[in-house]
Amino acid sequence: MKIKSIYCITATLVFILGYGCSKDYLDEKPPHIIASESLFTDLAGFEAGLNGLYSLARAERREYEGCEFIFNGTDNICSNYPQNYLYQDWGGLNNPEDADFKWLFEWLYSTINSANTIINRAENEDIDWSGGGTAPGDNKNRVIAEARALRALSYRHLTYGWGDVPMVFKEAVGSEIKTDWERSPVAEIRKLIISDFKFAQQHIPVEGSLRGRLTKGAVQHWLAEMYLLMNKPDSALFWTNQVIDNPAYKLITERYGVKKSDPGIPFMDMFIEGNQNREEGNTEALWVTQFELGAIGGEGTRIRRIHGGRYDTWQIGAVKPWRI
Repeated sequence: MKIKSIYCITATLVFILGYGCSKDYLDEKPPHIIASESLFTDLAGFEAGLNGLYSLARAERREYEGCEFIFNGTDNICSNYPQNYLYQDWGGLNNPEDADFKWLFEWLYSTINSANTIINRAENEDIDWSGGGTAPGDNKNRVIAEARALRALSYRHLTYGWGDVPMVFKEAVGSEIKTDWERSPVAEIRKLIISDFKFAQQHIPVEGSLRGRLTKGAVQHWLAEMYLLMNKPDSALFWTNQVIDNPAYKLITERYGVKKSDPGIPFMDMFIEGNQNREEGNTEALWVTQFELGAIGGEGTRIRRIHGGRYDTWQIGAVKPWRI
């Protein structure tokens, strides 16, 4: 009995020590934690990553975010809404310490980093790209295309607001913190924007892969805009025609949708809940961001309120009537 007991104890110790020395045995793979290494292994994981990226991009139109700079107080639009104060006190508020500027700058680079994460990790080996009724190679290209389009859109905003800014192509990781960034010339950044948009329009479908996702027409529209900005009208016209000549995209000229029989005009039908998405009949829209008003976890958008005037807040004779 004693010999058998000693043998059992020895065998147990050998088992424990053998597994205790295995490095793989110590690898942590907690199923309840989503990390890049465990997420970006198949198409479903990359779709989840794209959802997060679109959530960041959608902040441009999210309520109570510092997006007034993008929409208002520029040569595109100016309203008299007191919160859109920048253009009315340009000399005093146009500095890096402005809270809205800081928020916008950080938000845009957060979006770029998320896009870079998807773009970089999509090139890893052993990713299962199958699913969705589409060929694996097409799934991969479409995922990369959507990420590159949103990266280009972020750099578009950055060049409009700050001119020369750093260009980042890699996912930020804790082991490679960098604080000595150098600005790249706008001309170089716009080459990247053009490259990203051109790749994206090849692989993003005419209709978004999911509701709220980009369409080919939206990307081609931005290509036309960039070429117009670069004083290349022929190229701008080419990409504009790609959108105009696509039968999937056309102006709303007849009443449609949930209030078709009510008094109104075709143009207004696009803005009625139940008519806004392309599958609901809105052929004029190229990209419809999604906001679930009144839903738990939902939120609103503030673009219309920012564009609107607030004449009731003005005081005749006041030195700074918007400061009330």
